[in-house]
Amino acid sequence: VVFDLAVGIEKSLLQTVAADADRLVFKLNYPTWFSTRPRTPEQVGTPPPADTEKPAEALPKPDIAKQINKTQLRDVRIMIDPGHGGKDPGAIGASGSQEKDIVLSAALILHRLLNQEYGITAMLTRNSDRFIDLRKRLDTARTRQADLFISLHADAFHHDNVRGASVYVLSDKGASSEAARILAQRENEAVVGGVNLDDKDNALASILLDLSQTASMERATVLGNYILTAFGKNVRSKRIESAGFLVLKSPDVPSVLVELGYLTNHAEEKLLRQPAYQTRLAKNIVNGIKRYLSDYATADMILAHTAIRDYTVVRGDTLFAIAKRFGTQIGHIKKISKLSSDTIHVGQILKIPMRR
Repeated sequence: VVFDLAVGIEKSLLQTVAADADRLVFKLNYPTWFSTRPRTPEQVGTPPPADTEKPAEALPKPDIAKQINKTQLRDVRIMIDPGHGGKDPGAIGASGSQEKDIVLSAALILHRLLNQEYGITAMLTRNSDRFIDLRKRLDTARTRQADLFISLHADAFHHDNVRGASVYVLSDKGASSEAARILAQRENEAVVGGVNLDDKDNALASILLDLSQTASMERATVLGNYILTAFGKNVRSKRIESAGFLVLKSPDVPSVLVELGYLTNHAEEKLLRQPAYQTRLAKNIVNGIKRYLSDYATADMILAHTAIRDYTVVRGDTLFAIAKRFGTQIGHIKKISKLSSDTIHVGQILKIPMRR
């Protein structure tokens, strides 16, 4: 039996009622931080006598959005991985451009744009020209508890007329080989999707791993489609592709690999070297991620409980007064409205984050 829960639970074991009877009881309680509302006497009910067997009363279905402790809400954590680096140049362009340099520049732009978004924290596997082992990139994302993993690359092809962006997710074959590796080395990778596999037998560990991996791959496919759609016509194919790339093999972090274009195409290589074009591509990726998060932000993420409204500045307004009026923070208004200072003007339209 596998329980797929919305949040973590607190478990306990109930003792047997009578010496001549055995029973198996699963008592799953929401953690204390998750629900603080007192239950009514009607909900609690009257406990049965100790020597009487009585079916357990069904508890009312919790309203997760209302009961979750707002102080526990967090940003979405996104790991950006600029491919190659250091001794590994990656693809070489028609004019000598190196993939490692182009994807690092684009990754730094994407990192900056994502960190300007309310409710998002972006991280980098590398921020300089250095070599990082592929497995370490994947492990870094898991260690830092990333919710999404975006690996950036630039492609090469033997025909110089091929161009356009591509998006890859993990193939079924790649997923199977990674699952086998994790099961064989459970003592080194014991925790997957928040579940400890080290103390599970092979059958249960395999089931739990498969559930986590399947969910991550499904969400990666959705994310990949949103990013591909955001690129518009600037794509090599209108469908996402699958491959066994090692950096996509995290069993519990939805991961996609984005090929920004083809360095072997003279025109596209020239574009990929330009910061303005890199910014355009990064904005496309941000839009795809934001669309994904609007559908898939989990209950513990601040974005799942935030609505954005427009507010037009009137005479006498200050950021302090506006933030106080709407019950938010100045920093949140500045971040989501893309303000570089505290100065605002009459008629200016601000974005105000409000709790749902």
